Amino acid sequence: MKGRDFIIAIIGFIFIAPVFFTSCEEESSGTSTTDTIVSVDTIYSSDTIFSVDTIFSSDTVYLAGQNVFMLEFQTDPDPDYNTMNVSFAMNANNISEIPDIEVNGTQMQNFYTQGMILYGNMEIPYGKSVQYSVSKGDSVTDGSLIMPEIVEGSVNDSSLFGASALSIPEAASFDLYYEFTDMDYTRIEKRDDHPWLSEQTMNITANTYTLSIDTTDVEKNYSGNYEADLYHLNFSTAKGIGPYSSGAGLTPNVSGEFGSGYVSATERHSPTWVYMDPALKSSDREEPAKSREEDQGRMKPDEFINAYKQMIKNSHLAR
Repeated sequence: MKGRDFIIAIIGFIFIAPVFFTSCEEESSGTSTTDTIVSVDTIYSSDTIFSVDTIFSSDTVYLAGQNVFMLEFQTDPDPDYNTMNVSFAMNANNISEIPDIEVNGTQMQNFYTQGMILYGNMEIPYGKSVQYSVSKGDSVTDGSLIMPEIVEGSVNDSSLFGASALSIPEAASFDLYYEFTDMDYTRIEKRDDHPWLSEQTMNITANTYTLSIDTTDVEKNYSGNYEADLYHLNFSTAKGIGPYSSGAGLTPNVSGEFGSGYVSATERHSPTWVYMDPALKSSDREEPAKSREEDQGRMKPDEFINAYKQMIKNSHLAR
């Protein structure tokens, strides 16, 4: 064997060996190899000067023995937001054709695949009651649910819904209040570090949430008024499966002839930038501006696909 060919063989073994050992480790731990697929990129060497032109990577995707899908309905409590976003994901290798997904009489049309994951999405008119079905031929998994709601979001009795910025009368504190209904839990996430909230993430089951922020814990703006950047808080009140990032070994919450599924509904809201104006009196009620981002709080396709992978992985590891 020539020196150059020997070097190529050694490099190839270095890249391929981790995949071999990964498979062995899974088999030795009692994990069925039929539930695990390892995707490995090709190693390519140039004929002119030896080089590895394709970066080696591996991605372990946990697959179930039957069709397992994830279906989520998302909306926003702002009064000018009257639509609902529907996201769907499942293992593309488990089906020979795209299933039929129907929600409140509307058929999903937009699909694409990412690796071995089939992803679908559509936007439909909001409905408090949701009827859904996932089917292929005569095999159907269907059900219904009532959407959870954030029925109130306010600070010092001024509504946060529909606001891009909110001016309120001067007071000793910013008193934040949220009220939820028809939910299993509410997830509260803080994106940045502030003295007025010690926990980064909380999952609560109460129907209300209050937070009082003393003016001494916030800064003054260029006009000398106290302001609280409450938009760093995200509220998601949900029904169905628990938080994706909980790490819990969650099991599908619906099942039928087509297969099992993780079905959830979420209403999301991020408060706005709130500042105190000494010129305003308690009787003043400034209408909040209606400017808002259309995709505020909505989970992006890649995020939803990754959440699906994590959900399957959590269930697989919990066996």
